Amino acid sequence: MWTEQWSFKKQKPFFLDVVSGQRTWEHPVPSVAESYDGVAEASHEDGVKPRALQEVRFFHNQVKGFALHTAMGGRHQLRALDVCCGKGGDLHKWMKSNQVAELCGFDVSPSCIEEANKRAREQEWVARFKVHDGRGKGPWEQGTFDVISCQFAVHYFFSSSKLASHFFANCAQLANPTSSLVLTYVDEERLRAHLWGKEAMPDFCSVTTRVAEPPKGQPFPYIFHLDGSVNQLAEYSVPQSVLRALLATHGWSVEVDEPFVEFGRKHCMCLPTFEEGFTISRLYRVLIARRSQ
Repeated sequence: MWTEQWSFKKQKPFFLDVVSGQRTWEHPVPSVAESYDGVAEASHEDGVKPRALQEVRFFHNQVKGFALHTAMGGRHQLRALDVCCGKGGDLHKWMKSNQVAELCGFDVSPSCIEEANKRAREQEWVARFKVHDGRGKGPWEQGTFDVISCQFAVHYFFSSSKLASHFFANCAQLANPTSSLVLTYVDEERLRAHLWGKEAMPDFCSVTTRVAEPPKGQPFPYIFHLDGSVNQLAEYSVPQSVLRALLATHGWSVEVDEPFVEFGRKHCMCLPTFEEGFTISRLYRVLIARRSQ
């Protein structure tokens, strides 16, 4: 089971087979950048259950939008950073409130960034996206930001404790005394239930791993496959205990940390009518933290 790791010495990714222990600089599987280039460039409407997935996307966009709204509060003229911004899918969520004066974003995928900048130009919004690997040395951007967001991507920084600490150190470096941090991450308990328990996934998506169940609080690799939409790229779990410890170490105070579906229910959002949608959404949690030091 190949996973992508990060070499701090050489400042580039390498690949590790977590079963055999084999390491290589070659690409036995697509890299993160290559995988998301493929997602950006291809059409993924074939081979999926359109209605169920459409409901999932709509619900997830509502939840993300409300999480960003909560993080922004009543503030205006905000400077916001979208970490692992993808194709700029959250652009409208940032801009519709007229609270964000400047939006910056970065992603490792050149194709995604090309699409994100195209969307920004078409809407004539003050947004700037760039190709950058957030695992590398140095600050992600210049100056500080009022809101920092990383949606459905923080798991890529949990392949090692050093990389996870690097992520939160960068967030802290770019924060001001009143900054907010918004994360959407995989719920470790629900993930374990699908991998080693009795909870089944819908027939158009799956969660698999080739490692034995590790002790709680220890990140482990898994593959989430959504038919025709997400490539089979190994990710790492985000143990809640580890996440909380890193937040505290780097000066963040947690205000919200709730299951994705319950966060949606609480704020009277439209919920998926298909059980398949609930199954996917229950894999995630929403976290909002404030700068505490």
